[in-house]
Amino acid sequence: MVTAGDTRTCAVISGGALKCWGSNGFGQFGTLLGTIPLPVLIRAISSISLAVLPASVPFGAIATATGTVISDAGTPSGTVVVKEGYLGVGSGTVLNGQVSIPLASLAIGNHSLIASYGGDADFLPAESPPLIVTVVPNLTVYEFFAPTLNHYFRTANPDEATALDNPASGWQRTGDNFQAYYRTGYPSGASEVCRFYGSVTPGPNSHFYTGDPAECAALRALQQSTPASAPRWNFEEIAFAVDLSGTGGCPARAPVPVYRAYNNRAAQNDSNHRYTTNLSQSQLCHRYESRRAHVNSFDPPAH
Repeated sequence: MVTAGDTRTCAVISGGALKCWGSNGFGQFGTLLGTIPLPVLIRAISSISLAVLPASVPFGAIATATGTVISDAGTPSGTVVVKEGYLGVGSGTVLNGQVSIPLASLAIGNHSLIASYGGDADFLPAESPPLIVTVVPNLTVYEFFAPTLNHYFRTANPDEATALDNPASGWQRTGDNFQAYYRTGYPSGASEVCRFYGSVTPGPNSHFYTGDPAECAALRALQQSTPASAPRWNFEEIAFAVDLSGTGGCPARAPVPVYRAYNNRAAQNDSNHRYTTNLSQSQLCHRYESRRAHVNSFDPPAH
């Protein structure tokens, strides 16, 4: 089929492609300005949208960008590059108008990202509107020790840690801090850590943390079936998130193991657990338990 105008002509050739030639003073053909003496392939207009999950990314985690390329003239193919300014942070191949792109590790802060579609033989290139992705720092989990109680305690709450810095509290920092994920927006595959507390009376006067979903659920169920007048663990909150141990050891994103140790004093209603990055320290006064998590990094204790 051929359509002719005063100064330009277009034809649909075999396979359905469109070719045009003639006057192109305003770039109507999607090519450089000027008269086009020979038929050129006219590529259809396309558009691309960008989404990134999670929108708030813990530092060191891999976020996934999803690009959707559409056109009224068909289904585009080709390549999409996610850019921050002129820097490419990930790329992928479009399949059925969709592309999923793992993003390279981004620095802490806000990042303005665009998806750049390179076009193909039938569709013009396109860029998405900017999308802001925020990379949040990891959470510091502080350790304290109370000599009078011979108990260890951890907190990811900076206000709680500051309050314990008061000498009157009876607690002192050990310096064995580690970095964990925030309790929201953590990477896929990480596990939420449940925080429990007993009570001053009837006890135990101690905190307990677990990243094991089954163990957390069992303790919460036990709390419901145990009267408040009897010793029990009381759920307080989801404190932070970690990667749990697997058969392959520590994952690359969380290379530091955290060991759980227990003082074995349940019979005395004086249970206390220690969570430390130092296996030798976990065996001092507390018996090492075969439960382990993995965190992003740790602050070595001062000696």
